[in-house]
Amino acid sequence: MSAQLNQLRVRLNVNPPNCLRGFRIIQGTMHESSDRLSARSWQLVCECGGTEGAILGYAKSPHDATPGEPLLSPLAFQCKKCGTATEILDTDLHGYHAELAKLDGGIGSVKARGDGPRVPFRCPQCDKNAFSVAVAFYYWDAALDLFLEESGLPIEDFFNEFQGFARCANCEEVAPISDLGKL
Repeated sequence: MSAQLNQLRVRLNVNPPNCLRGFRIIQGTMHESSDRLSARSWQLVCECGGTEGAILGYAKSPHDATPGEPLLSPLAFQCKKCGTATEILDTDLHGYHAELAKLDGGIGSVKARGDGPRVPFRCPQCDKNAFSVAVAFYYWDAALDLFLEESGLPIEDFFNEFQGFARCANCEEVAPISDLGKL
């Protein structure tokens, strides 16, 4: 089992989830935890090389975009350098349950998803909206079991949790932009 677990970890290190295909990415460092099989993090960089921009998503309450309030998916990064908005995560399309549903010919089950116009995430410290962004993906034992049964699946797409973190370009405050579990 340990050889198979090592194989999974190597694969996750080399292959980020497909939802990050629109970015140049830099692998981050994460500590393993006892309740999760594995965790991987990535720094997002726009295809143009820009590292700062607005994070777009949906406020939990459509009329209440409080500074520092985590956003709902779909999430995007709008580059400050080139203006391009690149999708980060859509819980209808990405994550463990969405991937299982795709195997059955459907779409995933989403617990909370926004609609309507997106709002920019705002710094809880200075209220600005330009950030560098890091994302983390967590994989539980269910992903390992599936990988052992079906080694040809893109296991990197079967993440169970997603977290996004923003470092403010103005004051350098670090704030969570999203924390989505049981995906």
